[in-house]
Amino acid sequence: MLLIPITHSRRSGTFIIASSDAPSKVKAGADYVCDGTADNVQIQAAIDALPAYAPTGGGGSVILTAGRFNIAATINLRGAMLISGQGVYATALYMSAGADCDMFTWAGGSSNLFLQMEKMHLYGRKDISSGGCINCPSSGGYYLQDVHLKDLFINAFTGKGVYSANCWGWELHNCVVEYCDDFGVDLVGNDGLVSNCKIMSNGENNLKLFTNTSVVNCRLGPSNTAESKYAVEISAYNNLISNCQINTSGGTVLSNWGGIKLNGAMFNYCNVITGNIILSKGTGYGVYVSTGAVGNIVKNNCYMATGVGNIYDAGVGTVRDDDGTTGPREVVTTGSPALITKGITRLNSTTGAITAILADGVNIGDRKIIYMHNSSTVNSSTVTIANHATSDPEVATFDADYEYLELEWNGTDWTTIANTCTFV
Repeated sequence: MLLIPITHSRRSGTFIIASSDAPSKVKAGADYVCDGTADNVQIQAAIDALPAYAPTGGGGSVILTAGRFNIAATINLRGAMLISGQGVYATALYMSAGADCDMFTWAGGSSNLFLQMEKMHLYGRKDISSGGCINCPSSGGYYLQDVHLKDLFINAFTGKGVYSANCWGWELHNCVVEYCDDFGVDLVGNDGLVSNCKIMSNGENNLKLFTNTSVVNCRLGPSNTAESKYAVEISAYNNLISNCQINTSGGTVLSNWGGIKLNGAMFNYCNVITGNIILSKGTGYGVYVSTGAVGNIVKNNCYMATGVGNIYDAGVGTVRDDDGTTGPREVVTTGSPALITKGITRLNSTTGAITAILADGVNIGDRKIIYMHNSSTVNSSTVTIANHATSDPEVATFDADYEYLELEWNGTDWTTIANTCTFV
C-alpha cells in the first residue's frame, strides 16, 4: 500500500490521487498513488490533509484520476470539500470482497457544510460485500447542509444508495441510482432538490422524501425485488413532484406496484404532485393518499394505469382534478365564526374551544372539508351544520388531532361523504 507524501505545495488545497492502473506520467504528477488493494487509505489521507474548515476559508478538493479504485473500508467525508472523478465511465470505485461496510459516510459535527461529489461510478458489488453507498445515519446533532451530488452512477449496493438522517439543502443532479437492495435515495430533512435523475429498480421504494424537497424532470421506477412498493414515498410536507416519468422501463417487471405514496403516518400535508406521467400495475395505484394525509394537491397528471386505479384517496381535503374540492382555505383558531361554505377549513383550538357554524352551500356538488390540526393541546370543538341530511341542525364534534369531516352540498342539505369526527 503506497502512500506518497505531499510534494506539490502549490496545490495545498487540492490533492490528486492516481489509480493503480493510471499511466506512469499521471502517477508522477499525483500527490498520492494507489496500489489497487485498499485504495480508501490514500483517498482518506488526502481528505484528512485538506486545510481545516473555517468560515473565512479552508477546505479544498480531492481529484481522482481515471481508472479503478478498490475500497476495503469506509471513507469518512467532511465539509468544505469537493471529491471528483473524471467521469462516470472513467473513474470507478468498487467495493472490495468482504468489505462489509458503507463506501462513504459523513459524521458532520462542526464541519457540516458544503460537500460536493461528482463524476464517478460507485459500484457496491453486493454479491461479495454489504453496506450502502453514501450513508450518513448520524450528524452529531448538526444538519448536514448543502451537499451536492452530480453526475454519479450508484449501483449494486446491499444498503441504501444515498441516505441522510438529518440533511438540509441536499441536491442530486444527473445521477443514476439503481439495483440497490434498500431505498435508492432516502432524504430525511429539508429544502432538497432532485433533478434529471434516474432512480429505479432498487429494493425498497426508490425515492423517499421528508419536507420541502422538489423533484423535477426525473425518471422514477418501482422496486425490482419486492411487490407492492412505490416509486416515490412522501413522508411529510411541502414537497413537489413535477414533470417526472414513473414506469417500469429498465427494471424487473413485478406484478404489483404503484407510482407515488403519500404516507399519512406523520405530518403529511401541502404536497403537490402535478404534470407527471404515472404508471401502476396489479394492486398498485398511480397515487396512493394514506389516511392522515391532509390538504395535498394531485392534479394534471397523465395516468397510464394497469393497476386498480389512478388515485386511492383516504386523506382529507386532497385537491384533485375530479373531486370538486377546489376553493378557498381558511384557518380558524377561536370563537364562533361562520365557516366558508366551499373549500377547506382547518380548526386549531390550541388557545380555546371553537364553536363554528356552517351555513348552506351555493352550488350542487360543492365539497366542504373540515379538519382538526393543532400544534399542542386539543380543545374539543364543534361545528353546527344548519341543514344536514340526517338532522337540522347537525353538530359535529372534533376532539382529536386529524379528525375530519367531508361534506357535499346537494342543493338542499349537506351530506356526509366521510368522517372521523363524531355527531351529537
